Amino acid sequence: MDDRLTKTDLRVLGAILSWRDKTTNLCWPKRELIATRCNLPLCKISTATTRLVNLGWLKKEGNGGRSRSAQYVLLIPTLTTKTVTDLVTVTNSETVTDSVTKTLTDSVTKTVTDSVRGIKHTNEQTIEQTNKEYVDHAGLAPSAEEKKRAAKKEYSDEFNNAFSIYPKRKGDNPKEKAFRAWKARLKEGVTANEMVSGVKRYLAFCQAEGNIGTQYIKQAATFFGPDKAFLESWEVVRKSPSSTPHRNSGFGKQPATRPIYTYPGGDADAIDSTAIEVFDAQARL
Repeated sequence: MDDRLTKTDLRVLGAILSWRDKTTNLCWPKRELIATRCNLPLCKISTATTRLVNLGWLKKEGNGGRSRSAQYVLLIPTLTTKTVTDLVTVTNSETVTDSVTKTLTDSVTKTVTDSVRGIKHTNEQTIEQTNKEYVDHAGLAPSAEEKKRAAKKEYSDEFNNAFSIYPKRKGDNPKEKAFRAWKARLKEGVTANEMVSGVKRYLAFCQAEGNIGTQYIKQAATFFGPDKAFLESWEVVRKSPSSTPHRNSGFGKQPATRPIYTYPGGDADAIDSTAIEVFDAQARL
């Protein structure tokens, strides 16, 4: 194995290897993607890639940066000469035999091969373990439509039933947020039946109050939230008919006083019999 490589170098090299095109031996991941996969800060990614280039493991084309990516070519450095020089000192009067040369060559070849195999093995584990984190945080998250389709498959039948009968409101009512609150309550020990029953009581209450379709309806996420509004009674109070008499219903309930009709210039006590008949008729209504 190349003793010059640090653990950080190996992690970065393994991550870059995961994007390698097997045909062209090229890859061009952004620093942010490499950092996410390695769980390292950006500054260490830049330092590690520079070291790998200097050590002969990578060839880097382009400067890269936040808005663009550099192109990497995976290389295997020639370590045989350096290893032989480091391990064997040959004097002028000595000759290295074929046996020694073969032994050293095989040793170096095996070291380089094992190093590359180790990188590949590490890479396979890294891909499997960090796939979810990579998708969530590396800017490759599913589109809104894909999330919507996935969410439909995840919703439980009990939740779909509760959400379908939940009172309609003016404004948004995110189903995904409501489902997260629903699942959180289930983890706390609340049953699905308790929440469905709460929705039914709340629906009857809102219908009685005439709030359906208004902004006064709680969002479902709030209803299933930590305050557990679904456990409230939501009792419907029946309103009794008003005891206030109708404005035209007062005839005959109070003593009626007959008006006195007078003629201009006539006697104030002279009462027109026709007027009396009209008054009596009104009083009987």
